[in-house]
Amino acid sequence: VRALLALGQVPGALALVRAAATTTTDAAFNRAAVDTYWLSGHPHAACGRAFQMARDSTSNGALEDVAFCHFLAGQHAAAGIDVDLLREQKGIDPAFFQLYARLTGFRREAVSSLSDPTPLLLAMLAATKDPPPPAIVEGAAPAVAYFVAEMAHAPLSLRLIAGEQAVAQGGLAPDMLRKLYASVPFSETDLANPAKVAASLDDARGNALMYQAVGRENEPLAEAEALQSSFALAKKLSGTALPIYRAEDKRLRALAPTHDLAWFAPDAVRALLTLGRPKAAAAWYALIAPGGQAAASDADSAGDPKAAQLAPLMALAGAAATGPAAASAAVPTAGAATGIATGPGADPGQTLAAWYAAADPSARDAEAGLLFTLSEALGEKVPASLWLPLYRHTALAMATTPPAALRHGLARAATGKRIGETVIFSLVSLGPGGPTVASAATLADVVAALEAVGLDRDARRIAVEAALGGI
Repeated sequence: VRALLALGQVPGALALVRAAATTTTDAAFNRAAVDTYWLSGHPHAACGRAFQMARDSTSNGALEDVAFCHFLAGQHAAAGIDVDLLREQKGIDPAFFQLYARLTGFRREAVSSLSDPTPLLLAMLAATKDPPPPAIVEGAAPAVAYFVAEMAHAPLSLRLIAGEQAVAQGGLAPDMLRKLYASVPFSETDLANPAKVAASLDDARGNALMYQAVGRENEPLAEAEALQSSFALAKKLSGTALPIYRAEDKRLRALAPTHDLAWFAPDAVRALLTLGRPKAAAAWYALIAPGGQAAASDADSAGDPKAAQLAPLMALAGAAATGPAAASAAVPTAGAATGIATGPGADPGQTLAAWYAAADPSARDAEAGLLFTLSEALGEKVPASLWLPLYRHTALAMATTPPAALRHGLARAATGKRIGETVIFSLVSLGPGGPTVASAATLADVVAALEAVGLDRDARRIAVEAALGGI
């Protein structure tokens, strides 16, 4: 339950609590259950558990919950006694007393700050009907972002920010973010020129406007144009397009990759790879790969130059070109313009060489080190000639890697084919920042270990996530 709450998976935690024993004297489980009920908006169940905890022990930290429960039940005298007892204890968050004073009317102004609030404090905040402090979602834990996104009386602008955070973190279902986007009011004038109006907004309302604009389009060409603008705006507003990718997942998958939409293929490929849909990405990549649908004549049969930038990502994902263009795009072909080879029989060295030639010289060496390392971790052979320029220009700064004990544990678990142990060591090695901030050496260890125990798909998803973050 604690792990699910840490991930912001409040509905999953609630389902697990309900599936467990209804009565237990285990203080740790009861504490986790009470927190889950507060976060999921079930005060009656939370209070039932809290009173049980109080009966079992007077020193298990449930008195704060009991005080709030007495207040909710209209037993204000009992709640007052509880609070007086709490004032004599050390370590009680001052926000508890501020929120209680607000609930009882002894405090006129709303609480202006809540730093890392507990589930109980969030439930008390919701009971005040006051708007949450704007800073509550800045760097918030996934469960906090989930709670604020679901808080009906919170300002819509704040719910949008929290909703995007929670969806990006995986705690909130994309359907909830879609509902939030759809609930933002816009005039017909705004919707008639959405890209321009959205660009003038400096918060998540811009993403909401573009979401509504995409939904109004009936023609594939106009829908693709709106999606492209939506992705670019989301990246500009928040530095990541992941929330809008997840919100637009259904529409993106429903949009058929056709010749006249080849210009949209690079955006579609990146979005679908980010969403973990390599097969769908391959159908779009086939449009711009050498010999793909975008090739109108022998003169441009080499494919879109942007294919050189995407080819390594497709290779890491293990995705072969699919769709009407697959027959030609899957044949290993050296394009005159890009030099890309695609398909199952493609030479990875040729693919990476083409990417290196097309990449931005100011950043390609660091990016190349990551791509080459990930490729070799997945069993591909990267020619020494590609590594050579990196030896000459390697910076002196050393990347941080996990302690030797972790690397040893990961290697032993993988060698012994112990899947669960390998996964645990992999997650700990990657650290809280995940694949996008882990060192290339750490990623190589993790990807190779996961492949060794048969988790090829997971290894490739980690590799693609790391590469997308780096390039």
